[in-house]
Amino acid sequence: MTSIYIDMDDVLAESYQTFLQVLNREFGKKRTYSQITTFDLQKSFDLTDDEYAHFFDCIHHPAEMIRHSPVAGAKKTLTRWRDNGYTLSILTGRPVRSRAVSLEWLALHGFEHDSFSIVNKYGRNASEDQASMSLQTLARQPFDLAVEDSGHMAQFLSEHMGVQVALLDRPWNRAMTFKKNVHRCADWADIHDKFERL
Repeated sequence: MTSIYIDMDDVLAESYQTFLQVLNREFGKKRTYSQITTFDLQKSFDLTDDEYAHFFDCIHHPAEMIRHSPVAGAKKTLTRWRDNGYTLSILTGRPVRSRAVSLEWLALHGFEHDSFSIVNKYGRNASEDQASMSLQTLARQPFDLAVEDSGHMAQFLSEHMGVQVALLDRPWNRAMTFKKNVHRCADWADIHDKFERL
């Protein structure tokens, strides 16, 4: 049975659109989507440590997270995969405290899945190890395909786990190059077309 890893932010949920709105509201800073050229939002948005801590809390407030729009085409492709009997696992690097609102959002938008896990992808959940999956544990999971927007996670999945990765092309991953197994995809329709014969 085909097993698929699916990230959440900017793979299923249009998170960065909300991030830009919060940035403007809280700090009066206007940025465009194309200006987010690094996954490090503190650097992309030129925020001090204190400003970034406040920003991080704001964007992970349930009232903000529930507002994310679904990424176009995601539900259609996931529905096809479920109809084909594929196992769909959603693995996000969100903070542990966002579990409830994340599951609420998935239900609200009809994203059926077989499992949901919070993975300590970026070292943010060090004090909550019991509630999040480590990268070492993730590396032991068998996946046939992964869908990501993080270039660093795409690299980990391809090089340490040998997984084929559909990397959604985003401004923050365009500077990265990969040795193997990583396939840039313009959108969900492109993902479906490239991997329809899983």
